[in-house]
Amino acid sequence: MIHANPPEAREQLSRMIPMQRLGTPKEVASTAVFLASDSAGYVAGAELKVAGDI
Repeated sequence: MIHANPPEAREQLSRMIPMQRLGTPKEVASTAVFLASDSAGYVAGAELKVAGDI
């Protein structure tokens, strides 16, 4: 959805994020895959914010 904005707007937003870049779909998907996996079997009631430290 963010890619519908002009490149200048995306660059301005990136500068406001502490990691200085937008996250990728793969980064968000990797978090969802982890939470759905057996590796997250003991994770309960957690809120994981995939937001580049915003």
